[in-house]
Amino acid sequence: MSIAELGPLGFDGGQGVFNGVPEGATLTIEPGVKIYLHENATFAVNGVLNAVGAPDNMITFTHANCFEHWGNLYFTGEQASESTLEYVRIQYSDDGVKGENAFPHRIANSIIRKVGIYGLKIALREGDHQGIEVVGNTISQGAGVGISIDLGPGATIPQITVRENELSNFYNAGVIIGADEDLTTTPQVVVEHNVFENGFRGIGGGFSAVG
Repeated sequence: MSIAELGPLGFDGGQGVFNGVPEGATLTIEPGVKIYLHENATFAVNGVLNAVGAPDNMITFTHANCFEHWGNLYFTGEQASESTLEYVRIQYSDDGVKGENAFPHRIANSIIRKVGIYGLKIALREGDHQGIEVVGNTISQGAGVGISIDLGPGATIPQITVRENELSNFYNAGVIIGADEDLTTTPQVVVEHNVFENGFRGIGGGFSAVG
């Protein structure tokens, strides 16, 4: 599936504002593509999104109106966890990337900036998931948490890796990983070589299953 096949919801300055990826579909976004979203609009991914830009030609999700924030990239459904974001710029959204029982298995070398609350907000309450790898990103300027990962007792995930990211200017913690209920299995969690600047807190976490 291409951007053109999604069909536009509306236009702003000749640019399409798109509805996302339906279940059963795979959307590949090429380097250099810019997607403009209107106030509170969510780019929902129920299928697979492969957005892989290049160091000098990033893919951009941004606001259609300079006075408005759009919603977020929202991943849900089993297929959405096969998605990849790399060399992507996400800016001026209420939250950067959110997931409900789904999340891209890899987010790397991307810029997430000037968000309302969260940079990445992941809630996995049930289902079997691939490992999550968040590597080499710059995540900055939000009122909440840079990276928040919340696991529920019905979720199984082998590994969570948060490595070599730069997080700055978040009012709350840079990274929070935890579970508010007992987990069936506890993932291997690797948080290393991240840089935290100009924030009130660094890393928080806890797994009730392991005390």
